[in-house]
Amino acid sequence: MDRLTKRVLSKALEIGFDVVGITEPKDAWTYEHFERWLEMGFAGEMAYMARTKELRRNPKMLM
Repeated sequence: MDRLTKRVLSKALEIGFDVVGITEPKDAWTYEHFERWLEMGFAGEMAYMARTKELRRNPKMLM
């Protein structure tokens, strides 16, 4: 466990979280469904969903 992970877990428990987890960002297997959802207009007025759709394909891009 690296130092940052230890610090995050420790701080979360310190401020009252009962359960804390850390995971590795992976490619979204639901991305194709999300693209169809956007194409069908279900995002409504949430234009940011389409603008930032690539971030949903690969969450590692957020970091």
